[in-house]
Amino acid sequence: MVIVEIFGGLAVFLYGLHLAREGLTLYGGDRLRRAVHSLTDSPFRGLLVGIIITTFLQSSSASIVMLVGFASSGMVTLLQGIGVILGADIGATITVQLIAFRVMDYALLPVGLGFFFGFFVRRRSLKYLGRTVMGFGLVFYGIKVMADGAEPLVHSQIFLDILRSLSDNPIGGLAFAALFTAIIQSSSATIGLIMSFGISGAITLHAAIPLVLGANIGTCITAFLATPEASAEGKQIAWTHIMVKILGVGIIWPFVAGFEQLIGNTAEGLPRQIANAHTIFNLGVGAFFLPLRKMLAGLMIKIVPGGEDPRRRYSARYLDPRALSAPDLAFGNATREILRVSDIVEGMLKDSLVAFIHNDLEEVEEIRNRDEEVDTLERQVKLYLTRMSQEELTAAQAEREMMLHSFVSSLETIGDVVVKNILALAEKKIQQGRYFSQEGWEEIQRYHQQVTDNLGAAIAAFTSGERDLVEQVRARVEELDQEERRLKQKHIQRLRQGLKESIDTSAIHLDLLNNLQRINSEIESGLIAFHEEQPQES
Repeated sequence: MVIVEIFGGLAVFLYGLHLAREGLTLYGGDRLRRAVHSLTDSPFRGLLVGIIITTFLQSSSASIVMLVGFASSGMVTLLQGIGVILGADIGATITVQLIAFRVMDYALLPVGLGFFFGFFVRRRSLKYLGRTVMGFGLVFYGIKVMADGAEPLVHSQIFLDILRSLSDNPIGGLAFAALFTAIIQSSSATIGLIMSFGISGAITLHAAIPLVLGANIGTCITAFLATPEASAEGKQIAWTHIMVKILGVGIIWPFVAGFEQLIGNTAEGLPRQIANAHTIFNLGVGAFFLPLRKMLAGLMIKIVPGGEDPRRRYSARYLDPRALSAPDLAFGNATREILRVSDIVEGMLKDSLVAFIHNDLEEVEEIRNRDEEVDTLERQVKLYLTRMSQEELTAAQAEREMMLHSFVSSLETIGDVVVKNILALAEKKIQQGRYFSQEGWEEIQRYHQQVTDNLGAAIAAFTSGERDLVEQVRARVEELDQEERRLKQKHIQRLRQGLKESIDTSAIHLDLLNNLQRINSEIESGLIAFHEEQPQES
């Protein structure tokens, strides 16, 4: 029954952490995204952001995994990431400190409150908050179950022998705690278990210190497991986390007796001393490495060299699957990838007319090759959004998902029009050796530039989400539709005048105007979801 209670309590603890992390992410995901985007080269701000992220996610491992994704997508540099790593490790001690206040004696109160808000309140934000409160309650209740279950161990000769061996072999205790933490992937759970032994009087501070240090090393495994699909920058973040923890333990290990004496003077009760050991170790590591972050970054770049992976050219850079449980973060990733698609499509449209000028079939083929990347990225963005829609979305989030679907679909269609129609016309003109009339060519160039400018305005409207800018794009679409009809009439007038160049290129001229007008209409289609009234958060 002792084993059942200890591991049952550990299961409740881990589930509570998961529930609290999930609820906080859903409730405050947008705040989390803004915190990440506030990163600068200031080491102290990076440290603060790391603490904030871990306070939201209730796990330094989860924070580092997310940071690996941010680094892989280019949102965070290694230099910025070091501050966040150190802050995340400090933030992870907050839960442990709360446990030391013996709030577990009142753990069922937040469980009951969380259940009430989660199941009986209609407002989504309060449901998420209720899930968070219930998760915290389960964390503390799990500690209580483990502490109660550990009480009989005080009288167990077998356990006392194990404890004595850990005291006599601190390196073995460190290795055991590191392995155990790597398996359950939560240093908070390991230290919570150690504290539960401390509450029951089944462990000493001398035996607990190596276990705490081992738990700090073992927590690195989660981020390391996330690196196979990460970029070089992401791998550097994960390895930096490992390096910081191992070096931190290595620096303090020769002075562990003095460290133990220091911790013993910080509080009376053993649970508080264990929590303080965890906090002071991570504060010390942060204070030591933060001033050395540039040196550490240089070392990690040498150990894990960077460089662009050629396979990433035709694959998404920003669609981090680890962000799917946080819709606001996932939307930010999808938006960045769509802006990457928009840059490619806008370049294709601009360069498509250059092919008519240079009469170069190789140039036509080079532009056509870009469409393969557009098609690949469009599929990946839509798949990412579809996977995200399986999560619980608010009405406003569902609306935003539709906007992203609409805009990336229109970009893909514009790319197809350029490749399948406009470039085909360029090939036809080159192969037939045709030339536009001077007046007709100037009209085509001007209209092409107007459509290209309107695409740029639509991309700006998509980025900002400002309705005034969206309405300006819509109005410009209507003006350019009228302009296209006027240009066709002028071309017909030149045909009536018998102008040879106009007669020779009439089909190409009219088809080119038709396709530019089709792109213009597609620009409006991409922003159609922005025209509707946004739903209010319920």
